[in-house]
Amino acid sequence: MRVASAAATLLIGFGLSRILGALREVVLTSQFGATTEYDLYIAAFRIPDVVFTLVAGGALGSTLVPVLAERRERHGAGSDARLAATVFNAVALVSALAAVVLAVLTPWLAPFVGAGFDPSEQARLALLMRILLLQPILLGVSEVLTRYLNVHGHFLTPALAPALYNVPIMVAALVFGRELGGVGLALGVLAGALLYLLVQIPAALTAGFRFRPALELRDPGLTQIGRLMVPRMIGQGAVQLAFIATTRLASEQPEGSLVVLNIAWVLMNLPLGPLGMALGNAALPVMSAHAARGDLKALGVTARRTLGAILLLILPAALLLIGAALPIVRLLYERGPFLPEDSLRAAIALATVSGADINERCGFMWISASHTASRPQSSAASIWAKEFRNASACEAASVDQNSWKMPNSMPAQPPGSVAAPAGGAPPHRFAGIMPGIEQAT
Repeated sequence: MRVASAAATLLIGFGLSRILGALREVVLTSQFGATTEYDLYIAAFRIPDVVFTLVAGGALGSTLVPVLAERRERHGAGSDARLAATVFNAVALVSALAAVVLAVLTPWLAPFVGAGFDPSEQARLALLMRILLLQPILLGVSEVLTRYLNVHGHFLTPALAPALYNVPIMVAALVFGRELGGVGLALGVLAGALLYLLVQIPAALTAGFRFRPALELRDPGLTQIGRLMVPRMIGQGAVQLAFIATTRLASEQPEGSLVVLNIAWVLMNLPLGPLGMALGNAALPVMSAHAARGDLKALGVTARRTLGAILLLILPAALLLIGAALPIVRLLYERGPFLPEDSLRAAIALATVSGADINERCGFMWISASHTASRPQSSAASIWAKEFRNASACEAASVDQNSWKMPNSMPAQPPGSVAAPAGGAPPHRFAGIMPGIEQAT
């Protein structure tokens, strides 16, 4: 019942987040279409996403809950709050240092990520990367609060935070999109990330969390978290390399290839993301409590039941997305500067990634169970197998898009879309992830 109740709360929150994420893409495509400006905005997320994912996202998320649950089970209330404060400070410090170093390197990173863009577009991409590097700091510390609240049985606020993240981005697109282009979107992204953090602070303080200006590096819990994170970071590093490789490839394809691929990921995550993540995240604190008591049999039963429920729910949803990809894309996105040819490319990508996502959702459950049982080696192998399939799906989507060339008679930029500033570097910007946050779509 604990898992079912928590899963229901998370499903509502994640579902709302995915709906607003899809609506966000509707707003952005209506303003920008499948243009280079929008491509640059999406490409600029790749390096910031690497920082967030390795420091706090997938790597930290599934390791922090078991350690906090064990600390609370064995040492009583309050002990987990001290460890959470230490992790909070460590994530903020590491994310900030990484952001500063990578901001200096963006003139070299931009051509690597966006090899197909011309020099002026790469200069704009570097600028957008520097702005977006502030987001991993905000989302990283937010992830610590999210996991702390999960351990204390609070799921509503963490589930609603990703939905609120999308609101400032949509407002920025409507108010500043045509004048500032990607710069306006970047400002909206930073506002969304800040809101994501602020809405969780009152609940965290109520649950006993306290901000402490200290970094207790000798805390054995911090060492345990680091040890469990390493295999997950290896796997997450693999998927981030796959995303960078896909972005690099898509930048060499016709204009708007990154846009249609991003739409495919957003639509795939609309039904599949909430179902898999809600069940997996709800089961994680329960499995962690079983592991802290040494009850591996109960842990296995919970993992198997959750995995069965995930398969039962996501298989029909995935088949629906594969079969009805084109009508869905046309209904939601085909308006204004987003053309029928763009819908066709997005539908091909959607059908490809939807088939691959079933493996990812099941892999997430297996990885979580492995970490709670303190067996990170098995989860590393699972991640490598899972992400190899996902990377293959991304590459297939990019190649498929390449086969659908724009007619020569079609203008290079649809009327009413935002053009990149002529000649030289422009202003600033940020794009649609999540946290994964998954990126917070």
